[in-house]
Amino acid sequence: MRVLMFAMGYHHIRVEGTVDKRAGTIVSNHCSFLDPFILMNYVTPMFVAAAENLQKPLFGPYLRVTQSIVLYRSDPNSRAYTKYNIMERTKPERGDDFLPLMIFPEGTTHAQDCLLQFKDGAFRPGTPVQPAILKYSNRRYDPAWTISGDTLGALMARCFFQFYNSVTVKFLPLYIPNEEEKKDPYLYANNVRNYMAAEGHMELTPTWLEDANLFRKALHLNAVGCNLLCKEVTDHATRKKLASLLADFSKMDTNNDGLLDYNEFMTAVVPKGNKKDRVAAITLFNIMDKDGSDSIDFKEFVAGLYMNSNEKSDDVDSKVEFVFSVYGLDKMSEISQEHAIDVLVKHHPLLPREAIVDKVQSAWKGIERDVAATITMEEFAHLVTADKDIYTYSLPAALQKAMTE
Repeated sequence: MRVLMFAMGYHHIRVEGTVDKRAGTIVSNHCSFLDPFILMNYVTPMFVAAAENLQKPLFGPYLRVTQSIVLYRSDPNSRAYTKYNIMERTKPERGDDFLPLMIFPEGTTHAQDCLLQFKDGAFRPGTPVQPAILKYSNRRYDPAWTISGDTLGALMARCFFQFYNSVTVKFLPLYIPNEEEKKDPYLYANNVRNYMAAEGHMELTPTWLEDANLFRKALHLNAVGCNLLCKEVTDHATRKKLASLLADFSKMDTNNDGLLDYNEFMTAVVPKGNKKDRVAAITLFNIMDKDGSDSIDFKEFVAGLYMNSNEKSDDVDSKVEFVFSVYGLDKMSEISQEHAIDVLVKHHPLLPREAIVDKVQSAWKGIERDVAATITMEEFAHLVTADKDIYTYSLPAALQKAMTE
């Protein structure tokens, strides 16, 4: 492996810190296709890899020899099996039965001056992890494999044709989770991410792997201005559906600024002469325009469609959870009466404010809470399931078709 790195111009690799033999998992930032090869000079790990990688030269045999965990995308049980294997192979009592597991928790490559959101798979076992940070320093060539940058072939060619390349590998001390982090893998992942960002002088971005995948689709559609930070909606919409809605949004966005203004929205949604759909479309535009900017971004577009479509109309708990998530609230967020009223009024201007106030006040009385007290969003969702009409509104025909295709 070192010979290969030398041939690619990495004559000297600066290393800070050492690999801790107690680490069952090594987590690293992910900027380049070179990352695993650089790290493999200092540790022989196993990986979590898709089954198609078994057929690749060099990498396939390596996966087999190291007993790496293989994910079969066509097998619906494979993800559960993968999670089980990660749990078993990273236990402290594993001894010498398995090599340390190397995971890039961001799930994709990106510019090296930031960190994407971390997936929590590597942190679910609740065992210590060792963070590693890779920093490439090049004057004429940046090996970061970004969505809008060079292709893999171009990156490899530029790497071979540059005489000298430089990289620093920094192994941070073993991160041992506390009891709270062991119980909450998301908290554990986020704390490790913050630690790595501080040590590596990197910015934290709100972007997830799902956002990056959607952005690739946006580039293909020339819809790069779209607000694609849609992690909140991916539990309610498949990637295929989001890609389909992105294509619809892109067609409606005639000036390619990533926003739908009133005229663009009405032109796309309302057939000429259809007064019924026009009234519905005007109301829907006001519902979607949650920030009052007189325009709709992609996130507002998707949220509005899902909240107001007939899809999963019986799942009111899910819809309430969804509309609150758009405002940055999760299941256990504490909300006041006033906050709940504001969110629902913004979402559904068709109902009189007085009716919504009555509904929220009834929710508080239903669990015998003081007016000034707060309740969780999850508690509130359970209390309003009898009032499905508050969350469902008839979409114009053109948009209802987009939801059912």
